[in-house]
Amino acid sequence: MLQHYKDFVDEIFVVVYLSSDKDRVLSEVTEITKELNIDIHKTTVEEPFNWERVTELYNETKLLKPDDWWIVSDDDEFHVYPKPINELIEDCEESGYKFITGAFLDRIGEGGRFPKILPFDDSDIWKEFPLAGSFRLPVSNACPNKTVVMKGDIQVTNGQHYAMIDGHDTYGDRWNH
Repeated sequence: MLQHYKDFVDEIFVVVYLSSDKDRVLSEVTEITKELNIDIHKTTVEEPFNWERVTELYNETKLLKPDDWWIVSDDDEFHVYPKPINELIEDCEESGYKFITGAFLDRIGEGGRFPKILPFDDSDIWKEFPLAGSFRLPVSNACPNKTVVMKGDIQVTNGQHYAMIDGHDTYGDRWNH
């Protein structure tokens, strides 16, 4: 996942969320970041699956550079943009926009399988998972919206589904811009 973003950005901030101090994920992440010459910004031990805390960590980290543009992505998310990210950001700057949203698409392998992906695996993830669609929406009512790029001072809601502006999320009729 980190390799996917390396050419899009000037700097990568990795926050490692562990569910215990014995979590083996840290050694795996350390190996991956070392191989890619990326530092781990922060490591935290929290209760498992606390999405509110994960969101706090994203928002805290972005505030380190509130005037910069940030790509926010979970470790299983691969953003695809309609044109180079620097051009999208230029368009936003010219129009006074402070965030970009997009559709959340799930990807699965041929026949509905989920191939195992290993660190440093050189397989092509797009070939391994060629089928795309909004599977989670009908199965679990998961919100298909994602706030994917934003200025550092723009807070995101849990799951990064919406931007939070002046205490209001940017969902549908609640957002009047």
